[in-house]
Order: sequence, then structure tokens, then C-alpha cells
Amino acid sequence: MWLTFVLAVDWVLAIYTWLAFAVMVLVWLKGFKLVDDKTRGVAVIDKYLKLLTEPLLRPLRPILPKTGIIDGSPFLLLLILMWVRYLMALYLIPRLT
Repeated sequence: MWLTFVLAVDWVLAIYTWLAFAVMVLVWLKGFKLVDDKTRGVAVIDKYLKLLTEPLLRPLRPILPKTGIIDGSPFLLLLILMWVRYLMALYLIPRLT
């Protein structure tokens, strides 16, 4: 039973890892002016990515220094999510199997 719960949490973290990666790429593309928010497709993708990831990104923003155009909080979130998944795979999942 616990293994199923831990694997479900790992699955949710995997989805959030991909979402954080998508936000990081979009922030960098917008920061270097390769895509524009005025494009409808970019605006829709940006809106829904922010809707899903903003609750996790908001507490990380005060930790990082201001870098100008590029926001580093998606990168930090990606590192944290990968670290948590790594620890789960290394320590928690083998003990439950």
C-alpha cells in the first residue's frame, strides 16, 4: 500500500519536473526575445504553465537574487524536484519493495 502511494507521489513529481522544465525553457525564450507574449499560442501556454507551477515557484523567487530578464526560480524548482525524486528512488522505494 505504501509503495503504491510513493509511486503515485513520484509520478506527480515527474509531471511537475516536466512542467518546471517547460517553464524554464519558456522563460529563457521570452528573456532572450525569441518568442513574444503577443503570440496567441505562447500566451496560452504561458498562462496554463503559470497556473500550474506558480504555487511552487512563488516561494522560491525571494531566495534567488534579481538577475534582470531571466527568472532562475524554474531552474531551482527543477533541481529540487529532481533531488527529491532521486532521494525517493535511492532510499524510500527500495525499502518498501
